[in-house]
Amino acid sequence: MKVEDTVKLIADDKTKFSNIALAFYKLNIFKLDIFKYLEKDISEIRKKEYLKLFKDSLNWDEITFIQEKITDLYKSIEKTHYVKYIKAYVGYRFVSGMGYPSPIENGFLLHHTYGIPYISGESVKGLVRYMYIYKNFTEENFSKERLKGLEEGKYQESELNEKEKIFVKLFGTQKEEGKIVFFDAYPESLTERNLSIDVMNNHYGEYYETKGEKEPGDWYNPNPVFFLTLEKVTFIFRIGIEKDVEEAEKLLDQTLELLKEGLELFGLGAKRRKGYGWFRVQEA
Repeated sequence: MKVEDTVKLIADDKTKFSNIALAFYKLNIFKLDIFKYLEKDISEIRKKEYLKLFKDSLNWDEITFIQEKITDLYKSIEKTHYVKYIKAYVGYRFVSGMGYPSPIENGFLLHHTYGIPYISGESVKGLVRYMYIYKNFTEENFSKERLKGLEEGKYQESELNEKEKIFVKLFGTQKEEGKIVFFDAYPESLTERNLSIDVMNNHYGEYYETKGEKEPGDWYNPNPVFFLTLEKVTFIFRIGIEKDVEEAEKLLDQTLELLKEGLELFGLGAKRRKGYGWFRVQEA
């Protein structure tokens, strides 16, 4: 097939995509009149149109099939690991990866292979780790230097108190891995209704564009910026531990409780000060 034929096929309204990431970042642009899209004065209008076209271009039957395969993958891990999970409902909306370059300027974190929106295991681990520090290491009894040394693995086990030993077991150090495996979190289910177009209005566009050369003022026209979010969606957060680890299930339960508290107290994702990324934990 020639390149021109491939482009025509992609641009055809009947063509639907099963990989959300490829559709959002690469393919959907061909469904627009590219030259009009590049005109600066209508760029924001085209961004909204781009997002609507993107939502309409997805093959949800195939996307559901991909989600089922991800679930099967986690079930196979249970042969060697104890795995526990919680479900957490997004209270308002969720957005992550806005800094990624995209055809509409603001990006969204989508799995590079499956194409599904997700929260990385590294982010989940960071939240749980922060929650552990928040609850157990206060400024009165624990210094930043001590924490740094703990993370670098400078201390022998005999030099650690009980809370520090648990910290090392759960999260590891630069010299050894932690016992807990933090898996990527995926939506329990995902449909077109969960993809929501949101907008933020920049009232001081010329002030920011000129880096302060022009004064900020209410006389500027607001500049709407459209971006992709998730709403009315439940994420499944999974953690695991190898079955031969001493007190494996106890460590897993401790970690799960920290995760529950962290999701409801601190949340995950971008724009949390604006109400995004807050979760309500449900019973598994």
